[in-house]
Amino acid sequence: MKLLIIFCFLWFAQVFSQPAGSQPAGFFPQAGATENVWVFFTDKENVEFDPFAFFHPKAIERRLRHGQDLFDEIDFPVRADYLQTIAGMVDSLDVVSRWFNAVSVYASPLQLETLERLDFVDRIEYMTLNLLPAAYAEEEPIISKFSTKDMELLLAHTAHLKGRWFHKNGFDGRGIRIAIFDAGFPGVDEHPAFKHILNENRIVATRDFVRNQQGVFHKNSHGASVMSVIGGLIDSVPMGLATGAEFLLARTETWTEFFSEEKNWLAAVEWADQHGADIINSSLGYTRHRYFPEDMDGNSSLVARAAAIAFQKGMLIVNAAGNEGGTESWKIIGTPADAPEVLSVGAVDFPSLLRADYSSRGPTADGRLSPSVSALGTVYAAGKSGFKRIQGTSFASPLLAGFAACLWQMHPDWTNQQVFDAIQQSATLFPYFDYSHGYGIPQADFFFRNKSLEIQPTFEFEITKDTLKVLSRLKTLNETGLDRQDRYLYYQVRDASDLILEYSVLLATETEILKLNLSDFEPGQKILVHLAGYTSAWTFLNQ
Repeated sequence: MKLLIIFCFLWFAQVFSQPAGSQPAGFFPQAGATENVWVFFTDKENVEFDPFAFFHPKAIERRLRHGQDLFDEIDFPVRADYLQTIAGMVDSLDVVSRWFNAVSVYASPLQLETLERLDFVDRIEYMTLNLLPAAYAEEEPIISKFSTKDMELLLAHTAHLKGRWFHKNGFDGRGIRIAIFDAGFPGVDEHPAFKHILNENRIVATRDFVRNQQGVFHKNSHGASVMSVIGGLIDSVPMGLATGAEFLLARTETWTEFFSEEKNWLAAVEWADQHGADIINSSLGYTRHRYFPEDMDGNSSLVARAAAIAFQKGMLIVNAAGNEGGTESWKIIGTPADAPEVLSVGAVDFPSLLRADYSSRGPTADGRLSPSVSALGTVYAAGKSGFKRIQGTSFASPLLAGFAACLWQMHPDWTNQQVFDAIQQSATLFPYFDYSHGYGIPQADFFFRNKSLEIQPTFEFEITKDTLKVLSRLKTLNETGLDRQDRYLYYQVRDASDLILEYSVLLATETEILKLNLSDFEPGQKILVHLAGYTSAWTFLNQ
């Protein structure tokens, strides 16, 4: 036993003594070791494909609504003769990807050298190794009885999104199909939070991509918790907004293993597409040991590229930003939240509704906004049998997936891009944004308001010889009628090219909220300010 412990210690020391990404061959130093890689093929010539036999009718309808070609070659299957040839040359085949015309295989370095010489092999890519779940954060023990404080948090799930506007107008996500990618769904088939979904047979398909089987009601309960804050009920109280939605449940991850790959995510997104998903909720993120922060550009990872294809096919991907905002080694969002086609979601604390310390920040490596929006990260969620208080961007993401389902039900003729844009435009800070909150928290009442009404200024700039002041025009900052998020002044400084140099949030308690020295700024820089729904800018000129 002691020898085994020593061996394990030495193996881990060898792995982690290497710089992240310095061992692209999968961290297996032995010359004959088996490696898990992607093999990409050159073509799909002479492949037959019938989309009406392959796709669920909802997938066909979605494609047509988004102007997609039903005979797009990217959807054609991988050539069977290529797979058969490869199978005889490697240890084993694993995931086959239509979209990337590729297969993941287990093979030795010598076998890979032989594969690379085949005329129909385009290239070989080594597998991404490390997955960081977007919610491993603190959780409290399962509870059976809710206190007044507990109920306040439970009601906040939907209240901070103004969700009552959807519900009182009859929108609960009915007719919208949501795929959830996660680590397991134990108890979902018997938990009281899902009774209404089970009674109406609204779990339409399941798949365990880890074990290559259909059943998913086992292993890590994280998926059950995520699903509960999309559409669960506690004694008729909605835990999320999409209590009427349909569900596809995919087990893609196994967090009991130290390393985990993106390949199951790729398999799941193609499966969700085939089965007619409208929305995908992914509370997962890939970061260290294969990728560097500069790779978070929306194009470097296979999952980011797969998310782009899924969006092209008409699906809306809602992805947690990640829980690394407080770590010095990473801090920023992970992939696929870095993809421009993904609605990335950061977490805010309760009750402040300001960015949670753990929530990963933007921008992306190529300077784009991320997260897109924010939602509550601390929730009461279903466990294997009871309920638990848990936190992480994993739970902000499904709250927004439920929001999107209600909005899409309200506007069934909209494209996914229209839903994406409308969610951002409905958020509390829009058109202001920063790299912690995105555009803020989406608000359901936005879709029922008279948008022709002009937004009244809530503050004004006052310039003197040496200073710039931001003065509140609100009658009183302590009125109980003000929403919590309306008590904060958000501001940022941009350079002449509109790049954000710094940003911050202040609690507005006095008429003079902010005072800046003009000498601290260069000509062409500007300050952008947001308070209680109103945004304005001041540009610094030569003094």
